[in-house]
Amino acid sequence: MLKFLSKVRIEFNALDPRAASCMEFLAQCHARNAKESNPTCQVQVNRRTDDSPPKITVTFVNGVEETFDANLTPAQDIRNSILEKGQYIEAEQMFREAGEKWPVDIPEEELRQPRGRGEEKPAKFNSLSANNPPKLTHDAYLKRLCKLGRLSDAISSLDSCGSTVRHSTLSHLIESCIDSNSLDLCYKLHASVKKLIKEPDPFIETKLVGMYAKCGSLDDAFVVFEGMRERNLYAWSAIIGACSREKRWGDVVELFYWMMADGDVVPDDFLFPKILQACGNSGDVETGRLIHGIVIKSGKTSELRVNNSILAVYAKCGWLSSARRFFEGMEVNDRVSWNAIITGYCQAGKINEAQRLFELMCEVGPQPDAITWNVLISSCNQLGKCDVAMKLMNEMESSGVKPDVFTWSSMILGFAQNNRRLEALKLFREMLLAGVEPNSVTLMSAISASSSMKDIRKGKEVHLIAIKMGCGQDVLVGNSLVDMYSKCGKLEAARKVFDMIPQKDVYTWNSLIGGYCQAGYCGIAHDLFKQMQESDVLPNVITWNVMITGYIQNGDEDQAMDLFHRMEKNGGVKRDTASWNALIAGYLHHGEKNKALGIFRQMQSFGVKPNAVTILSILPACANLVAFKKLKEIHCCVLRSNLESELSVANSLIDTYAKSGNLKYSEAIFDGLPSLDIVTWNTMTSGYVLHGCFNDAIDLFERMRKQDYRPNRSTYAWNVKLAIHAGEKLLELEPENAFIRRLVSQLYDVRGTSKDSSKIRRPGIRKDPTESPGWSWIEDKNIVHTFFSVDRHQLDVKALHSWIESIELKMKESKYHGNMLSIQEEEKEETAGVHSEKLALAYALIKLPHSLQPIRIVKNLRMCDHCHRTRGTLYRKLVLSEVSEASHGEAEIGIT
Repeated sequence: MLKFLSKVRIEFNALDPRAASCMEFLAQCHARNAKESNPTCQVQVNRRTDDSPPKITVTFVNGVEETFDANLTPAQDIRNSILEKGQYIEAEQMFREAGEKWPVDIPEEELRQPRGRGEEKPAKFNSLSANNPPKLTHDAYLKRLCKLGRLSDAISSLDSCGSTVRHSTLSHLIESCIDSNSLDLCYKLHASVKKLIKEPDPFIETKLVGMYAKCGSLDDAFVVFEGMRERNLYAWSAIIGACSREKRWGDVVELFYWMMADGDVVPDDFLFPKILQACGNSGDVETGRLIHGIVIKSGKTSELRVNNSILAVYAKCGWLSSARRFFEGMEVNDRVSWNAIITGYCQAGKINEAQRLFELMCEVGPQPDAITWNVLISSCNQLGKCDVAMKLMNEMESSGVKPDVFTWSSMILGFAQNNRRLEALKLFREMLLAGVEPNSVTLMSAISASSSMKDIRKGKEVHLIAIKMGCGQDVLVGNSLVDMYSKCGKLEAARKVFDMIPQKDVYTWNSLIGGYCQAGYCGIAHDLFKQMQESDVLPNVITWNVMITGYIQNGDEDQAMDLFHRMEKNGGVKRDTASWNALIAGYLHHGEKNKALGIFRQMQSFGVKPNAVTILSILPACANLVAFKKLKEIHCCVLRSNLESELSVANSLIDTYAKSGNLKYSEAIFDGLPSLDIVTWNTMTSGYVLHGCFNDAIDLFERMRKQDYRPNRSTYAWNVKLAIHAGEKLLELEPENAFIRRLVSQLYDVRGTSKDSSKIRRPGIRKDPTESPGWSWIEDKNIVHTFFSVDRHQLDVKALHSWIESIELKMKESKYHGNMLSIQEEEKEETAGVHSEKLALAYALIKLPHSLQPIRIVKNLRMCDHCHRTRGTLYRKLVLSEVSEASHGEAEIGIT
């Protein structure tokens, strides 16, 4: 047979029982070559480690190449292939060499008709017909129809072929059905096979199981499998492999127990890893331990692939001590072993131990690959350690491992989720410059970063890149785009993207409905809600909650309550805690505190446990002196729901008790917390300040600093309160001290209560003779006019007084409140009076109302923020020369 072949390539896994025929054929090939002094057929063997079926690829002497799924007799397949190509003489010789009868009835003249390699076959063989088949073997004829793309005709011809069709031909038809991915053809072929094969055949039934599974009908695969009288190892491998491909891990574990209950078959090296993978992904460590025991009893402890699967189960299920012992007891640790144990520690949040193992791997084990680096980088990002992840990424590149799309995606997603969105977008640009093509996860992360910042320009840039990459209609990218445009208020653009997504899921609908609700277009959102109910995608609990939130936030309480009640009755969706939270937050938004408390009580009566969001929403309603009983009621609910360990809830309780006048309760909660954060310290200290316990506040601040807590802006906010308290006490001692008045006035501005500063802004008597007043000079007709800061009652010139009042009225209408703490140098000027540059400016505008020349004013001190804002109301150009710099301004809003 080999004389008709120029090359044979055999691919198989030596551990796969299905490779027996391949190894037999390989032995025949070597035996044939050994007999020839100058072998003309080249034999190549590729040994694989995966579980794909064995294959044989042959190249005929005429250059034609064929590939066979060699599960039975490769020699027969090759002979049939030669036969169906019309090479009758060669095929006849091969059949006779094999000791088999020549099965083809062909006229003598046609058999003897010489035909060259490049010459076409007789015309009648180019027009095969299901009703008028040529006189070939049934097997060759059916395969020929399959290769011409006429699978339906081949299946139709099966009924007329009878039981002479070989199993290899039926296997070929089944593989053709898999390639066509047509369930209709699968059903048709299965019906014909039932007619041909009267007795159960495990081989064909196993093939049918694989056919249905690969064509997307695992339920039909189960029907065939359950109907089998005899289930051998191949049948179990087919159904378990199919469930594993579909990630139906629970079914894989159930099939394992069914298999063990039958008792006739024991898993092999192919099945053990599949079942263990299901145990790891479903968290079923008990089944994993059982399989570990079976592996030990069956003597397969030396199989590295099985050992790695056992290790992965312990690591994924969080049994790190067992995983570590097993890892250290393995005879050989390859890269998969190291990756499994490192991944386990990363998933458990023990990043430091994972890094120690990583360093040990670099020293004694195989060098880390991209998977190892990506596991560490992803874990650091998930734990919020983005800077550590960035450092690892740089080390990864330095070690010679190029960051791939998963590395970049992990970094971008990590920065975006940890509120470092600008850096996330910067990384996205660097990724593009590095020539790494983003995937849908990368694009989604970049779009989400733009959405969170409400940066429509950057979002559009990423959208354009997604279109260029061909991901514009990807559902993951599309959902992010709809969400981004909705949050940025571009609802028309969001709707266009929504309409372009071919396969919308529930998140697509929720993003657009949420966008319209947030913008106040609840009517349009409700229309979309109805369209969604009529589509193939049914609303989930998030959809209903979004609609409820939209209506109640926009003041339509009746419609919100109607949806809330219809949610379970008509929608078939069970209300969750977020549904109740939506109502509570809506009522609080409109100041309906009693209604919110009523919903909160009703929620508990229905047996729904509040979560941290519920408590954080309802507590502000009790932050007054008359709501102490309600506050204690909520505190009891917190204890019943085991939420007292939530730091955010504890902080809110401390704050609410302090504001309700019960500082002792705040202290008790503070002292009982096992761990504190900066918010806890700030809240308790603020409570002390609120109650006038300034010494206690200072002592607590010192305690906070000794425990290495870094103060933030909130910390300094109550420090300002302390400073104001000290300043007010000083003013009681020295009521006429202008310097203290200015300091206290500026502290009021810092706290945001500028209106209180007017109570103390009186210049009083200047006691410090060295304190320099504010002076301004302006030249008019070669005469220099001098102005200095005065109080309002000292303004004797009626015109100046009238102009200044009109300017201040205009500024008040624009809702401007001056910032009186601009610069230290300004503190030398009387803050409560009328500044000298304003007087000079008023004089210039009154004397020179129609002049086009710039107004030039010279001042000995720096200009304050209030006067800068006054300058902005003019149509005239102003040049103000100060001690250290010149300030130029052109008005945008004018007066006449």
